[in-house]
Amino acid sequence: MFLIEGNNAAHNRIGKPSARYVSAGARAYVDPDRPVIYWQRQSFTTARDTYTNEIYRVHLEQVPLRWHLTGDRNGGFLVTATFNSKSQPVLITSVHTCGCFLAVVPISFLPADARLADWNDDTCEVYGETLPGLIDCDCTMR
Repeated sequence: MFLIEGNNAAHNRIGKPSARYVSAGARAYVDPDRPVIYWQRQSFTTARDTYTNEIYRVHLEQVPLRWHLTGDRNGGFLVTATFNSKSQPVLITSVHTCGCFLAVVPISFLPADARLADWNDDTCEVYGETLPGLIDCDCTMR
């Protein structure tokens, strides 16, 4: 599910959140030598359908760029894949654990009338990154 660019660097490897006691008290850290992916499934129903969210949470040791909005230790991100009652993917949502960099990308199984009226199916801009505005999919992912 996750392909991390530059994963030879410790700060680019998924790790386990941990705590250790030091002279000043407890200190939180992420151990990149112990990869962990947290997962949760939640279902909900709307007037249109019943959906299931597959929620993945990962943590990284640090974002080494101090000038960057998320630059610091113990960052991470959440990725949610939303499926309809036919197990077809309809949305991919990602967000940094600080709440920044939210991206919601619909998948072609999401009916067009369920998207925002002015949604651009070609591209989606998120903090300087260009994502697809719509993922064309003709498969079942689960």
